[in-house]
Amino acid sequence: MAAYIERRRTRAAGWARRLGAFSLVLLLTAGVSRRYGLLEPSDFFLVARLVAGLALLALACAAYAFSRFWNDNDLGGRDLSVGAILALAALMPFAVVFCRAIALPIPADISTDTADPPALVDSAAGEEVGAQSDALVSDAPSSTQADIDPAIRGRRYDLSVDQMVEVANALVARQGWIVRTDARRQTGEKEITIEARAATPILAFPTDIAVRVADESGSAYVDMRAVSPYGGYDLGDNAALVADFLAELDTEIARRPEAVPPSE
Repeated sequence: MAAYIERRRTRAAGWARRLGAFSLVLLLTAGVSRRYGLLEPSDFFLVARLVAGLALLALACAAYAFSRFWNDNDLGGRDLSVGAILALAALMPFAVVFCRAIALPIPADISTDTADPPALVDSAAGEEVGAQSDALVSDAPSSTQADIDPAIRGRRYDLSVDQMVEVANALVARQGWIVRTDARRQTGEKEITIEARAATPILAFPTDIAVRVADESGSAYVDMRAVSPYGGYDLGDNAALVADFLAELDTEIARRPEAVPPSE
C-alpha cells in the first residue's frame, strides 16, 4: 500500500495575506479620513508609519512563505501572492513620495523674497511657522528657489496699493482659499499682507499663504510666500502654487486698461 504524505500549509502565507489586506485598508481609511478632516495631519503621519511597518512585515511573511513553498513544497502559494500584491499596493504611495523627494529636494517654505519673506502672523502654525520657517527661507540660497521656476519672483505693477490689494483679494477668493486676515489698509501703512490657508488636492494638508503688497514710489510690489506647517519638504507643491498664483495675477492685471507689464 502506497503511503500518502499530506502537504503542509505554511502559516506565514496566511499572515502575509492578512497583514497585506489590513495595511491597505488602513491606508485607504486614513486617506479618506484625512481628506475630509477627520484625522489631523500629525495623526495621519503616525498611521502612515504603522501602514508601512505592517506592509513590510507582510512582505517578510510572504518571502518566508515563498521559501517554504519553493523548498519544502508547502501549500499557500495563493495566499502569499495575494499578500505580497496587497502589501506592495500599500507601499506604492510611499515609493512615489520617496522618488519625488529625491527628484524635487525643495523646502516646504517658498518665498519670492528670501531675504525678507512675508510674515505669517495669523497662520494656524503660529510661532512655529513664524520663527522656524523664516530661518529656513533665510538660510536657503536664493538660487535654490530661483532655479525651481523663474516665475517665482516678486512683481511690480503700475497700480496703487489699494487697487492691487483689491485684485489680490479677488484672486485669493477665486482660489477657494480661507482668508485669515483683514486686508484693509490702514492710514500711513506702506504695505499690507493678505494671509490665507489653502489645502492640497488629495489629502487636504494645510498650506499657509501670505501675499504682501508694498507701496514703492506709487507702484505696487507683490511678494508671495507658501509654507507647509507639516514636514520639511512639500514635493514641489508650494513652488507650483506660488508660480500659478503669480501667473494668474499677471493675467488678471493685464486685463485692466491702466495696467502695464509686471517687472521684478
